[in-house]
Amino acid sequence: MDRPNILLIVMDTQRADNISCYGYEKRTTPHIDEIARDGAIFLNNITPGVWTLPSHASLFTGRYVSGHGADAHCEYLMAEFPTMAEMLRKLGYHTVGFSNNGWVSRRTGVARGFEEFYLISRRIEGRRVVEWFYVEDYFKGEEDRGSLKTVNAAVAWLDRKWDRDRPFFMFINFIEPHGPYWPPEPFRSRFLPPSVSEEELRRLPKLRSGAECIDVRVGALKLSKRE
Repeated sequence: MDRPNILLIVMDTQRADNISCYGYEKRTTPHIDEIARDGAIFLNNITPGVWTLPSHASLFTGRYVSGHGADAHCEYLMAEFPTMAEMLRKLGYHTVGFSNNGWVSRRTGVARGFEEFYLISRRIEGRRVVEWFYVEDYFKGEEDRGSLKTVNAAVAWLDRKWDRDRPFFMFINFIEPHGPYWPPEPFRSRFLPPSVSEEELRRLPKLRSGAECIDVRVGALKLSKRE
C-alpha cells in the first residue's frame, strides 16, 4: 500500500461551535464546509491542554499533559517522548512544518523530528512577530497577520522542495483565531451586529488580550449583557 501524504492544520484556538459545518448559524467557514462534505467530521473532540504548548505536545505525542509534562511548570517537551514527526521521518516521510506561534517551534521541543521547520513571522504595526502576546496597538492596522504568507510558503515548498519520490508530512499552525480578537476587513463588517459601532467594539476589554478572557472566566472581570 502506498504511503499517503499527510497534511495537519491547526487553527490555533478555533472553537468548533463557531464553524458552520458544526452547526453555527452564520456561514463562517465555507471552504472548510466543502472539505467536510467530502470527508469526516469528528463530534467529540476535547483538547487535553488549555494553552498552546501542552496542547501541541499532546497532539504530537498522543499523551495526556500529565504523561508528557510540557506545561507552565516545564515549558519544553522532553526528548524521551517520541513525536509524530520523528516516527514518520523514520518511516521515510519528508517532514516539514510552518508555524505562526513561537510556542510551536524547535525552541520548545514540540517541532522535534521535522527535517525543515519554519517560523513564519507576521507584520503588525511595522513589527515582525511570531508570538501573539507581543502585539501592541493591535487595532490600528489591517496588516497581514500570517495565514496568507504561511499558505504561500507551504505552496512554494511543495512546488520547489518536495521530493515526489517521498511522501510528505506537513504541519501548519495558523494563529488568526487566537486573541486578541480583531478580524481584518471585510470580515469584521460582515459579522458585526448592526446595532454595534466599531468604536464601541474597540472599547470592549475582552478584545484586547487573551488574559482578559481568563479574567472573565474566574469572575475577576464582569461584563454586561450588551458586552
